[in-house]
Amino acid sequence: MPVTIYVSKGSFGTPPYKFYSDNNGYQELNNLALDPSKSYLFKRLNSASSHPFYISDIGWNKASSNKISITGNGSATNGIKGDQSLLLSFNEGYADLSQLYFFCTSHSTMISSFDISTTQSSNISSNISLTNTIQDTTNLEEINWTELNASKSAAKSYKAIDWANVSISSDVSAQLDYSKVDFKKFSPSSLADINDLNFASLGKNYKKLKWDEIDYSALNPASIEAIDWAQ
Repeated sequence: MPVTIYVSKGSFGTPPYKFYSDNNGYQELNNLALDPSKSYLFKRLNSASSHPFYISDIGWNKASSNKISITGNGSATNGIKGDQSLLLSFNEGYADLSQLYFFCTSHSTMISSFDISTTQSSNISSNISLTNTIQDTTNLEEINWTELNASKSAAKSYKAIDWANVSISSDVSAQLDYSKVDFKKFSPSSLADINDLNFASLGKNYKKLKWDEIDYSALNPASIEAIDWAQ
């Protein structure tokens, strides 16, 4: 399965494009390095139609050599935009690549290059895969919470979850960092057991909790004691 990367609308600055691991543009991939053992699916962020994007190991508006394969939409002279995408993979001989350029096919000054590194990109690819899993599922059981909570992008990953449309089992609830949950969207009714919510540790989210959606008859003695009924 390819690693999905979202490409910004582009600008005349340096670098000419920014890259993201999520389709909302929350998680920017700084110092992006590509792993030749993986394939990459490039899509435009927010279906950007400006500055058509493409890739080549030869140069601006130049077709690539046989060291890489690019399939999908666009070409070296008419890059991807809107809902178009391109799939990049590395072929035998990639080790001899001197540069892997990305550029706007309409402006020769908008060009830069990717780093190619199996060491650095392994961590980046892991974070991208985790983000893709979060975006592609409403089943929280499929997320590796230990990995997510330990990641540097944990807060942004939590933000990418649609908390208004999930079901939270007791097992998942025990692994959640509720300080990072978006309580503007979170509903107590999404919990399999309301008593899985630690009322005493909600902190700033205490007042954001949708108290009118709680089934108070389901509260156990520990939860009742933890609630500050004076608030």
